[in-house]
Amino acid sequence: TSNYDTDVFMPIINEIQKKTNCKIPYTGKVGKEDKTGYDMAYRVVADHIRTLTFAITDGAAPDNQGRNYVIRRICRRGVRFGQKLGGDVGFFKDLVNIVVKQMSGFFPEIKKRQA
Repeated sequence: TSNYDTDVFMPIINEIQKKTNCKIPYTGKVGKEDKTGYDMAYRVVADHIRTLTFAITDGAAPDNQGRNYVIRRICRRGVRFGQKLGGDVGFFKDLVNIVVKQMSGFFPEIKKRQA
């Protein structure tokens, strides 16, 4: 098992499956056991949408310079892995709500800054 197989991440992973309409569910396989790479894609998308939600809440924004370039790269990588799962253009932003729902009890500022 991994950190992603917890009650913190599983609602996010379940929402990823819904928003991407992926027919292959998350099974928790890692490394060589994850022959299709779908489980890794779920974990990457979950981690990246969580990271971006917090970073943007703290004032970062995708750009082509400095720390904001890192935000841009994280966003692009998350979208790319989401496309592997079947996500259409715009699916990534639809995951913010589940991150806010999962994390706002511990980090109320993400709820306050939610658009």
